[in-house]
Amino acid sequence: MGMVLRVTRAHRHAGFIAALLASAIAFEPSVSVAKGSGLRDEGSSARPFVGTYDTNWGPVWLRLDAERSLVGDYAGPFVGTLEGTVVGRRYHFVWRQTNGEGGRGYFERTEDGIAGEWGSGESETSGGVWSGRRR
Repeated sequence: MGMVLRVTRAHRHAGFIAALLASAIAFEPSVSVAKGSGLRDEGSSARPFVGTYDTNWGPVWLRLDAERSLVGDYAGPFVGTLEGTVVGRRYHFVWRQTNGEGGRGYFERTEDGIAGEWGSGESETSGGVWSGRRR
C-alpha cells in the first residue's frame, strides 16, 4: 500500500514535511540483548519520552532513531530538529531550526507530558519554558 503526499505552495518547507512524515511514520527498531552479555538497551531510558506532544511552541515529535538515540522534530512558529541524550528523567538536546538558528534545552517527563526549557547558544535555559502534554 503506497502513501501519497501532496505538497501545496503553503507547505513546501522541508522541515514541515519532515515533521509531518515523522508524525505519520513511527519507527522503533527492536534490539535483542542476550542475558549476561554485558550489553544493555541504550534506548530503554529514552523510550518513555517517545511520542507526540502539543507544546507551547507547537507540536513536538520524539522518536528513537536506528542507533536508539532520542531525536525529534518540531513545527509551529518555528521548524526544526532535536538531538540529544537522556540522563535519568531528563532529555538534554541540541535544537536546530531550518533558518540556521540553534541552541540547547532539556525536557523532563511529567505525569501527562514533558516540561523543560530552551536556550540559545550553549545555554539550556536562556530562552524560556518549553512544555506540553502528550497526545
